[in-house]
Amino acid sequence: MGFEALSGGVKGRCNYEEKRIIINEGMDELQNIKTAIHEIAHATLHDIDKDAPERPDRRTREVQAESVAYAVCQHYGLDTSDYSFGYIAGWSSGKELAELKGSLETIRSTAASLIDTIDGHFAEIQQAQDKEQTTEQAQPEAEAAAPELPKETATIQEKEVQTEPEADTGASSEAPQPPQPEQAAPAAPYYTINEAAAKRAKDANSFSDYKQGSATAEYRHYVDEAVQLAERQKRRVDPMYHEKIDSLLDTYARKLAANMNKGYEIDARVPSILIAGGSNFPTRKKEKQNAARDSNYREWQDIQGLLDKIRSTGMGGISADDPQAVQKLEKKLESLEKSQETMKAVNAYYRKHKTLDGCPHLSPEQLEKLKADMASSWHLGDKPFATWALSNNSAEIRRVKDRIKSLSQQKEIGFVGWEFDGGKVEANTEANRLQIFFEDKPDEATREALKSNGFRWSPKAGAWQRQLTSNAYYAADYVKAIAPLTGEKPTELQRAHIRAQKVAAQEQPAQEQPENYLKAAEQTTEQNYNMIDGQINNTPTAAELEEKAKAGGQISLAEYAEALKAEKKQTEPEKKLSIRAQLKAAKEQTPKKQARQKTQDLERS
Repeated sequence: MGFEALSGGVKGRCNYEEKRIIINEGMDELQNIKTAIHEIAHATLHDIDKDAPERPDRRTREVQAESVAYAVCQHYGLDTSDYSFGYIAGWSSGKELAELKGSLETIRSTAASLIDTIDGHFAEIQQAQDKEQTTEQAQPEAEAAAPELPKETATIQEKEVQTEPEADTGASSEAPQPPQPEQAAPAAPYYTINEAAAKRAKDANSFSDYKQGSATAEYRHYVDEAVQLAERQKRRVDPMYHEKIDSLLDTYARKLAANMNKGYEIDARVPSILIAGGSNFPTRKKEKQNAARDSNYREWQDIQGLLDKIRSTGMGGISADDPQAVQKLEKKLESLEKSQETMKAVNAYYRKHKTLDGCPHLSPEQLEKLKADMASSWHLGDKPFATWALSNNSAEIRRVKDRIKSLSQQKEIGFVGWEFDGGKVEANTEANRLQIFFEDKPDEATREALKSNGFRWSPKAGAWQRQLTSNAYYAADYVKAIAPLTGEKPTELQRAHIRAQKVAAQEQPAQEQPENYLKAAEQTTEQNYNMIDGQINNTPTAAELEEKAKAGGQISLAEYAEALKAEKKQTEPEKKLSIRAQLKAAKEQTPKKQARQKTQDLERS
């Protein structure tokens, strides 16, 4: 079996002579699985002499293969009805009812045989995985990691799903890696799977017996993959994001267990037509079951989206909702400033030596990568880091500084709430939301106005809300139903609050600063006048740096350039003003003569 590009809208082909199945490239996973089972059914049922009288015609062959594929996919919770029903209807048009009934037993037996074969392979894979886990658990490192626990149980959190109290519980383990035996294995947040519901679903849709524990094994396989993903992501990002990754992992495990349990309950509602037969089959109930399956599958897709959130945690921007947003931005700013200094130093080194060899500002890996980049045909400019790279990084530094300033000011000044006719508005700084609480359910026009201005209903908070920013107040201006009782606009209330906070801050008496004796001493002894920073003689002169370099020591080119700049500034003569500038300055310094006041005596004369 393999993948190839097939033309003419063909999704798969079974080559009886070469004993080979071809699947069309570029299809989604569900279509690939369905097509593979369809072609396997062809290979199982119709690989006989083309001229043999017992070989069915083309229409019958296609109906049988697609019916088998639909039944097997339904058994494993894969709904292909949107495609299969139309496909079967197209190939069965014109067929007599007796001919279709004659294929039913063939479809049943073939589907049951394929399901047994698939389950058998799955059981073998599961046994191999269990054997590997048992081998890992038997290692002495596992005992050192958790000496209070027996070998067959590791640090696994078993949590009950409240909606499925009848399910069994269990535990499994994952031994720590040999290179780091002192670290315990990451805890897999397993929740309980309803084995009874899974067995009922299996009996209602399959001829084979249910293997006890297979549903739990399938669930734990998904969770184990998520745990591995979370651990990989933790190694990539800053430790401050680890708690969020653990929270997303726990949410994924909990919702996945609830979704799978719901799926088993749905599958057990109405048995498959292959099990119950076509006589008096509850078609309407089956339609409702399929609709519930579709809804549950969409929920499963949303749950899988949590894995994407784990992959992106710590890799994107920093949200204002994050309580540590300012700390994270400050750390990002530190990294950007360090990168800026490194790029400048590398460019300066390259200008002086005309090569990157021996550059002390780069690691060997960075050095080789940068040299390869400069040797490429698309590299523009005559320096390692182009001007635009420095400009862009500098602009990002300014942006991050502005955002830190904005978030800090918002935290210090805060936001104001108000009351309106029929409710109140609160500025929830902890949740970072502007929340609107109505005494009664608002009418449809008010709800539409709220939605159109970015407010969303939160069942958890019991309020309409949006992110707590200045834009939230501008949006509130356009919702007439929440207009303040004072007659002002929400933005006017916020501006008044900001002014009041600034006035209060200015009225606070300034604390007298004690005399800084260190600064006075530094001003008399510091070699470079532009380095008054609380450390006496902290910057060596250019001569001292040259002597250090001659002695074989390493010096920073940036530091050397600063020393030269400071010495040049000290020895530079004061610029003489032009004659016009001197006259203008003298005129400004000359006090103006006061106009003579006319006295009453002068007026009489």
